[in-house]
Amino acid sequence: MVEWVGLVNDPLAVVGPFATIIGGAEVVKIRASIVLKRVGYRVLLAGLAPIRLGGFITGVQGLSDVEVYSLFKWFPQVFGLYQMQLGNIVVEKAVKHRRPDLVFIDNEGSKGIDELKRVIGFKLVKYIHFPHSIYVATENCSSFKSRKIESYCRDAVSYSRKYFSTVFWNAYWAIYLKLLEASIPEDPFLHTDLVITNSEYTGDILRELYGVEPLVLHPPVYIEDLLSCGRKGFDERENSVVMVGRVSSEKRHDDVIRAIALLEERPTLKIIGALTRGNINYLTHLRRLAVKHRVRLELYLNASRETLIENLCSSKIFVHATVGEHFGIAVVEAMAAGIPVIVNRNSGSYRDVLVNGYYGLGYSSIRELSELLKSLIHDKVLWSKYHDLSLSRSIEYDSRVFEKALADKIRGLLDAG
Repeated sequence: MVEWVGLVNDPLAVVGPFATIIGGAEVVKIRASIVLKRVGYRVLLAGLAPIRLGGFITGVQGLSDVEVYSLFKWFPQVFGLYQMQLGNIVVEKAVKHRRPDLVFIDNEGSKGIDELKRVIGFKLVKYIHFPHSIYVATENCSSFKSRKIESYCRDAVSYSRKYFSTVFWNAYWAIYLKLLEASIPEDPFLHTDLVITNSEYTGDILRELYGVEPLVLHPPVYIEDLLSCGRKGFDERENSVVMVGRVSSEKRHDDVIRAIALLEERPTLKIIGALTRGNINYLTHLRRLAVKHRVRLELYLNASRETLIENLCSSKIFVHATVGEHFGIAVVEAMAAGIPVIVNRNSGSYRDVLVNGYYGLGYSSIRELSELLKSLIHDKVLWSKYHDLSLSRSIEYDSRVFEKALADKIRGLLDAG
């Protein structure tokens, strides 16, 4: 399906590829589209299936006249991992049809996009959440000469642990790796005009792998509707731990259940996140684990923004357990809601958002996580310290900060000709 809207003579920017699974990557592309319109571009959104703006982000005013390019009326979420590489094909088709002045993608791109840049001469901007090319080497992380990259490689293995769990997921993962190897350029940034990354954590990987110096621009986080309730104090909140993110094994909800099970006084665990059919078995595993360890579990699946706000603002502790998390928009949202946060130390959340443990707490083992939960549940002074630090840190990630910085860089590309 192809849909065109509002053709005029202003310069055109293609933004994509959009996935059908809503997440932080889609938020970045929508906010980037808003910026591009403000600096004078018409915007075309490219994705495998129609892009429904209202479902992606709060506050998308100003995008009502964007153009939309999509190949299908619907795309199955079970192929979510493949959407980036398949989506790049859609971007290529949109570029061939429309010959834009600028292309904004949020991955390493493809050989086809690089070749089109050579032929057409558009400006190419790449925003990297995490370099997918590192996954090609995950079968042998020790092959890296750099210890730092070897460590990041092992984080990537942990982040992808679901794909090593069954024969089906192994085959699914093998096909994905073949797609990556076939499509990603040998040097993804050789022909890129502006390389942006979401964190210093990811930036280090790009420096080590490709010798590129990216602009670190943290993802935009909409927090205005959270700050109003963020001042709620220790005694105004429930004795509950909350986690936000898709219900999938790399998010390690099971680790948090095991950590709570070690406590005498066990808080309720609230899980808020999107659930796809491919992760139903994992959800069943979580339910059984909670029953086994006598942990009260509340699930809010595919919940509304209002439900997210209500539970963030009523909970006492936030945990983000993902190893190798690239940034962690949910961590910033929790901080805006005034919750002390605990994250895994092997993550961009710990390094970038918490500044290595200044604004929140980090852990490396289930037992250490359990001890931190116990401290925050019982120590009102400690809780209040990190409550205040959460609020002060979250303001620095307001979406307006992202939009201003990106607008300045895009204007710089325009001035450079």
